[in-house]
Amino acid sequence: MKPTTVMNACEAAVFAASRFVADAELVTLDALLRRRPALDARPRVFVTRVEPGQATDIAALGRLHSGGMPPLTVAPFDFASCVTMAATAALFSRLAGYASVVLLEHEIAELEGMPQAPDQVKPGPFPPAPPIDPLLPAPHRDLLLARHKLSQAPTIAQFDPDPTPGVKAEWLVISFGSSVGAAAEAVSQSRATGQRVSHLRLGTLWPFPEESIHKAAAGVKHVVVPERNLGQYLDEIRRVLPMQTVIPANAVPGPVPAALILDRLANTPRCC
Repeated sequence: MKPTTVMNACEAAVFAASRFVADAELVTLDALLRRRPALDARPRVFVTRVEPGQATDIAALGRLHSGGMPPLTVAPFDFASCVTMAATAALFSRLAGYASVVLLEHEIAELEGMPQAPDQVKPGPFPPAPPIDPLLPAPHRDLLLARHKLSQAPTIAQFDPDPTPGVKAEWLVISFGSSVGAAAEAVSQSRATGQRVSHLRLGTLWPFPEESIHKAAAGVKHVVVPERNLGQYLDEIRRVLPMQTVIPANAVPGPVPAALILDRLANTPRCC
């Protein structure tokens, strides 16, 4: 397939991933969750489509491995990021021998464009695992090895701090996937009214990007999390931000509209 061919985002992600791994497969989210494939069998990328009318089951992806470990999971938010994130995930899979998931919600999957072929990067050596006791049962050894591999996974995140000079933002919106565009629109409108709002766009969902979230949330009072389910990722964020008020902006099955995010920013009591 030539890189100048017009593709939808699913095809573009498979195209980009196949530059680095031989096994790049297009599946639906339901099919992937039913199969629960072994994640460390060989380098491979699952380009995973969330169908119309389906919620994004992020929590299930976080437990996809039989030992409760997630694959590297990235969530593109536009056509260009489908290509770059798929290539990044595939390169990690090639180096680590561990599966990755490129999660495409319906609105993103339907985007079209002409992907540029990602550069063929010559992989460097993957950091060796620390010594593992050979007397441990095989499942325990596999789990320790999976944890080591995930510890080397890339964290993709973009932070847009509030531009007000000399003062800290009071609000933070954390978005991913199809909610990124709506969140950016809501943040822009809120800033126009004088509200101090920062925006964290997450590309990596699993392993959980705790450090990126902590840095973005430093000093803020309220965090809004738009997502296409009943608040699965919100629960993870509340776990790592116990001192902030974390507010849901859920749309099931979605997509999350900018008006809903704006409502949470405008109408949540400032006292709590």
